[in-house]
Amino acid sequence: MRYAALLVLALLPLACGDFEPPFDFRSSSGADESVESARVTSPGSAIARVAGVFEAPNSCHSLSGSLEAGNTLKVTVQSSGSNDPECGNEPAFISYTATISGLASGNYGVLVIHAPQGQEPRTVLDSSVFVE
Repeated sequence: MRYAALLVLALLPLACGDFEPPFDFRSSSGADESVESARVTSPGSAIARVAGVFEAPNSCHSLSGSLEAGNTLKVTVQSSGSNDPECGNEPAFISYTATISGLASGNYGVLVIHAPQGQEPRTVLDSSVFVE
């Protein structure tokens, strides 16, 4: 009986929809491309990866990412930084990757939102991916 109770407790977060898969976000200064974009792949079992290029207001901005997970994986990439005149007024293109692991096999909608500081958020990807 005790093992049955443990199994129910272990599965409870999945049944309630409170499961948050592991999310790893990394960005690097500079990008090979000068066009804002995002793409999604499933490079391995239980993994979805979003790779993109973010157009920040200037080179003094850094990126952070967040995830809302369910049948749709919503990745929001935000910039924050300074608008000091020393930073210039030329846009900076910053590459990033967001890796979502621990996913169950199936089709997922993928929505990627770029939210530059001081600007309206914009959808850069509305797609789907199959995860094995």
